[in-house]
Amino acid sequence: MSEVTNRNDVRAANAAGGWTIVYGDLINEADVVELIISVPTGTVAGWVSDQVDAQVQKFNQSLATVSDDVVKEATEFLKSLLQGKRSGERDINGLGVKAGIVTYHRKLKTPFGSTPLPNNHQPYIGIRITKPLPPKGAPASVQVPPSVQPGVASNGLDSRLWYRIKNPAKPGMAIDVVNDGNQQQDGQVQMAAEGNFSGQHWQLRPSRTNPGAYNLCNMWLGSGKCLDVYGNDKTRPHLATAGNYSGQQWRIEQQGNGTWKLSNSYSGPLALSADASGAALSLKDPQVSPAMSWTLQPIKPITEVGF
Repeated sequence: MSEVTNRNDVRAANAAGGWTIVYGDLINEADVVELIISVPTGTVAGWVSDQVDAQVQKFNQSLATVSDDVVKEATEFLKSLLQGKRSGERDINGLGVKAGIVTYHRKLKTPFGSTPLPNNHQPYIGIRITKPLPPKGAPASVQVPPSVQPGVASNGLDSRLWYRIKNPAKPGMAIDVVNDGNQQQDGQVQMAAEGNFSGQHWQLRPSRTNPGAYNLCNMWLGSGKCLDVYGNDKTRPHLATAGNYSGQQWRIEQQGNGTWKLSNSYSGPLALSADASGAALSLKDPQVSPAMSWTLQPIKPITEVGF
């Protein structure tokens, strides 16, 4: 008998794009539900400094010559994620930092077949440098989605609140992020049992580039990810790196019965819908259907860093 796991593949995908990753202790399913990220926060500052010093050498720089504010901002962002038990990713003038939890699928292989084993989960923090960093004395410039002045819009939606997005056709369920270990890469979404989970906390942020539209961000994956659709399949929603993309420009239209229709510029007339069976979400031709009607339930004020 032998154990088979996709650990190496998951780690390779997590490091793709030039990320240097450090992993914490393996954790169980209960810890994942609570988003417990067991990486000692006291070691973050030293680790970030060491990694910056090593990686900027490819640009003929050193830690002593780059902006203290950039390094400090990266350190504080990682600490806030770890202390808040959240996942997230941010780019600060070319210095990228991220934190989260990966999932390893396992099975026991025998001469008679294979038996699934409980998944393993492991928290991580990562860093990468994609361009020369600002020189010492230059302020940090955090590259996050364009923001607007927070407040209540004319339709009553408040960008200062977290919302739970629910569907009358799926009672007791809400839109959530799929915890598949690759959420930072693929950002899959689904209908899941309603609960106090960060993946079900959504910010409805008015678009800065498309008046009347909204960018939908999620507490778990942070403000650097927004609800989008795939470029080669405008019917499949997922969370992607925030940017001025038409698939991230969502129209949230009142339907007169306490529900809302959600559509985006890239998908045209198609509207977000919950599948009749299963947990999937998709964009479909609009019709009068409970599956295409959404309720936006305020949860609490947004106090988290970065939103």
